[in-house]
Amino acid sequence: MVLTLIAAAIVLSILIITHELGHFSAAKLLGVRVLRFSLGLGPRILGFKRGDTDYALSLIPFGGYVKLAGMEESETEGKKDEFSSKRPAAKIWIILSGPIANAVLAFVLYLVITAAIGTSILDTTKVGHVESGSAAFDAGIQEYDQILMVGYKAVHNWNEVVEEIARESRGANVKVRRDGEELWLVMEPSNEVGISPLIDPVVGRVQKASPAQIAGLRSGDTIVAINGNKVERWEDIIETVHSAPDVPLQIDWVRGGQLYSNRIVPKSQLTVEDGRTEKIGVIGIHINVSRERLGAVPAFVESGARVVWVSEQILLFLGKLITGNASLRMVGGPIFIAKMAGETAKWGVDSLLNFMAFVSINLFIISLFPIPVLDGGQIVYYLTEAVRGKPLSLRQRTIAQQVGLIILIIILAFVVLNDLMRLTQ
Repeated sequence: MVLTLIAAAIVLSILIITHELGHFSAAKLLGVRVLRFSLGLGPRILGFKRGDTDYALSLIPFGGYVKLAGMEESETEGKKDEFSSKRPAAKIWIILSGPIANAVLAFVLYLVITAAIGTSILDTTKVGHVESGSAAFDAGIQEYDQILMVGYKAVHNWNEVVEEIARESRGANVKVRRDGEELWLVMEPSNEVGISPLIDPVVGRVQKASPAQIAGLRSGDTIVAINGNKVERWEDIIETVHSAPDVPLQIDWVRGGQLYSNRIVPKSQLTVEDGRTEKIGVIGIHINVSRERLGAVPAFVESGARVVWVSEQILLFLGKLITGNASLRMVGGPIFIAKMAGETAKWGVDSLLNFMAFVSINLFIISLFPIPVLDGGQIVYYLTEAVRGKPLSLRQRTIAQQVGLIILIIILAFVVLNDLMRLTQ
């Protein structure tokens, strides 16, 4: 619980402060007087004043805010250094700089992961599962095939297999080894490749305070049986553990040639499968992967590609929510974010940074929604001002703000209720 609270405070504070720093920097650059930059919310505890700005530490250690001169109608004095005195383009840039800062933060976090910590590499090219009716299935690829080449380029790990197949937009010639024989197979272009890797049942990382760690499992252990049933690949572990939430399992593993055994009770966890919320079991272990650090240029390219890809996935998910093709129960709020921050922190720094980057991109996208109380709504104000040649009236803005606030309260109430339902199930 303590780790969850600390991780949640760190994650949410960094994300929101970065957002506000975007507004702050743009305002300073465009000559707008900043009255206060606060770390935290609520009553001011302490701080100092430099120039016109009060740099404050506030009571509630989540997030922060920036107060600009002339932002509120009642505080406008008509001075040149007030927000209200700036042209619409300047106002839009100041508002837009907050979301942009979150996108930049995600890029920097991915850069740290790819260049300093290293990306995860799955050291296998063996096929573990082939989806019926997929491009791989139609090409004749079978389980236990070892992929040697894709598009006449040798592959040495599963990351390269995925990358090369994705690159071959017109289909791929795939060379495999099967029972000592090498075969060339032709995979037609398709959205559904349909293969997954064969992963040995070797434990990689073990989550802190998880059922697996409590039972004595360590990184490098090979799981050989569950409830007396032989385990040959990682998929066997997943299928058995996921189907047994809160059900005791007898797990046997080998370490250094010696056999160990203990009873492990998988922790119950909610997940969403095909739009339905299901309860699965987890014991807190991860597959065994190696890490590869990228050079400066590849790391920049990879980090940018990750930001774009995650953004696309979030937008696709939002589209599915709107069309009813995704369950609203998949939406998480502040309680869910806090819980996930604590869970990812237990897996290590890279997992926590990945989660932070994901949430930062979410904040980048959501803050641009055209709801009056959000940045996107403010941008709509000033675009309207640019087109009309004059700002909206106080009455128009007040009505819009009230409507936007009601919409935001409804959304927040829904996601918090969703979070509470997750906790009680």
